Amino acid sequence: MEKLTVEIASPPDRDDLVAELWLDGKMVAEINQESNELEIEYTLKIDLKSLIKTSLMV
Repeated sequence: MEKLTVEIASPPDRDDLVAELWLDGKMVAEINQESNELEIEYTLKIDLKSLIKTSLMV
């Protein structure tokens, strides 16, 4: 079962707090409000070779 965790953090390169979203120990997104709107930055890296290989196997 996958575990989703939300951590409130204060990164040194940000003026305000952010919410980091972690999936099974890997950061997949960050939510911040550097401007007047909430912004979601996705940090999930996708291994295209594995994705294509898996797709071809189906």
